Amino acid sequence: MNGAPWEDLNVEVKLTAIRDYARIILELSRLQFNAIGSLYFKHKTPPPNCFELGPIAWCKHESSARKDLPIYDRGPWNTSGQWLRAVLTDEIQFMEMRPDLAQTVHGHRIDGGARWRLAQTILPQFRDRIADIIEDPLDRCAGGPFVLAHMDLNPWCAVLSTAVLGQ
Repeated sequence: MNGAPWEDLNVEVKLTAIRDYARIILELSRLQFNAIGSLYFKHKTPPPNCFELGPIAWCKHESSARKDLPIYDRGPWNTSGQWLRAVLTDEIQFMEMRPDLAQTVHGHRIDGGARWRLAQTILPQFRDRIADIIEDPLDRCAGGPFVLAHMDLNPWCAVLSTAVLGQ
């Protein structure tokens, strides 16, 4: 957390906020699932068994254009390798089939196309190496259990977002 509002808070308020945040993350991490996906309400099912795991609901840039692409894999996935392969395939397919939109997402105009060219080169290589990197048969974490998480509550994503947005 950074910025003027955070910096203006006294130390005790900051510590309270950090402790509350840690408690929330700890509680979320205790909820475990056998696949990667999004939670949905089951139709006409009362609590506490009223949720089910289904296709991931993510809000990506130009998501309305992406859903019309030939490969539209939203899971759920049984391994982290399956999830990562689907994410990268989605991005590569978007770049190949909709370069007009993808170039704006990848900062084509910001740096004269350097990030765009790098993404075109690196993403397919990374996708093709998933088996070497993530799908190690000795990796007991790749197949779960997976924990409940949300991008808004991930400090690393907040750092990346801040770095990308330049804030």
